[in-house]
Amino acid sequence: MKFRVASRPSAVSVLFSFLLIGPATAQSDKVWFKPKTYPESLKLDKGMCIDAGLKQDTQMTTCLIQKGWTLVDQSVFDKNQKQCMEKAKQMPQENARKTFLACMFDQGWDLETETEHELTTLSAEFDSLCKKDEYRPYIEKSPCNARNITLEQLSDTTRINEQQKQAMLAFTKATDDIVNRIEDTQKMGGMLSRKMYEYLVSTLKPARDGYRIDLVQGKLTWGEYNQRKRDAVAQEAIFRQRATQEINEFVKTPIQSK
Repeated sequence: MKFRVASRPSAVSVLFSFLLIGPATAQSDKVWFKPKTYPESLKLDKGMCIDAGLKQDTQMTTCLIQKGWTLVDQSVFDKNQKQCMEKAKQMPQENARKTFLACMFDQGWDLETETEHELTTLSAEFDSLCKKDEYRPYIEKSPCNARNITLEQLSDTTRINEQQKQAMLAFTKATDDIVNRIEDTQKMGGMLSRKMYEYLVSTLKPARDGYRIDLVQGKLTWGEYNQRKRDAVAQEAIFRQRATQEINEFVKTPIQSK
């Protein structure tokens, strides 16, 4: 007997990314659900059951139940998911994910992993630093969120002055501590979190350090700095999308029996 899985969004910045695993059968009105899991969790648990020699339907079902999975009505899950997605879409983008998770939780679906909860907390801590007056000389020139960079800021031909430099260095010191904690959290997360950690360390951080240094040394104008900052975020989004697709393909690929 095969069932599908009621899956969850794959990461903090991906608002809705649901996967239903396995072919439809006579029992396709039921789906496997486990609180606080990643999109790949069911397949990995199934693989562990198979490795233990539990390949028959009844054995697999027992094994998955022992691992914390339960069979739930797909129609109920789908109905609740649709309602909560519609509710979340009415909210500003920065609040949509939180609204969706809270709505699903109220319906009995605890989708938020410990990793996602911690990353959300760290993101809020980061955002709070962006509002501090001591960093304003820097933030006014280059918003915390690269998506908020304006055309005027991209066209800024001035270079950093001493007041802006001191504000930037202080802001960088404060936020780098948060980034380090984000890295530690990502390393302990699901497949997407770990992929994003690898990208952060190997690509994003070196690039960010490079254009930061160039700005401080006067090699870049504020406009050039903001363009590089925005480009880095765009490349990160492309990598995240590609990584998410790879994980989706992994999840959908049938497990090969040994």
